[in-house]
Amino acid sequence: MSEKTDTTATATATETDLVIPIGAGEIGELPEGVPPFVRQMIELTNLYAGLEADAQRVLMRIARRLKDGQAQYGKLDLATDTRNLIDEAVQEAADKAVYLVCEAERLLILQEKAESA
Repeated sequence: MSEKTDTTATATATETDLVIPIGAGEIGELPEGVPPFVRQMIELTNLYAGLEADAQRVLMRIARRLKDGQAQYGKLDLATDTRNLIDEAVQEAADKAVYLVCEAERLLILQEKAESA
């Protein structure tokens, strides 16, 4: 069974000398002048803290994929992105199917070789 990671800490928004509890659930209203990205960081941290360890791993993998995509393709801008994302997803799913079948066949070949040796 997975255990929830304890991420209780504090974050300081240096622009306002505001100390905000992390991992304490809803963050409520913040004073004026706190940049929106600070609110988003706190919200993401709180969401992360509320997940079990395996769910945290999944979220981290997705975040890394987004970071890798940004490094390779540039900033993600959904308002101006002209790709057909459904078509992209279908192509990716087809690629995954090919990789899975190839790996399954490779494992069968290796098993057959081991059994005949």
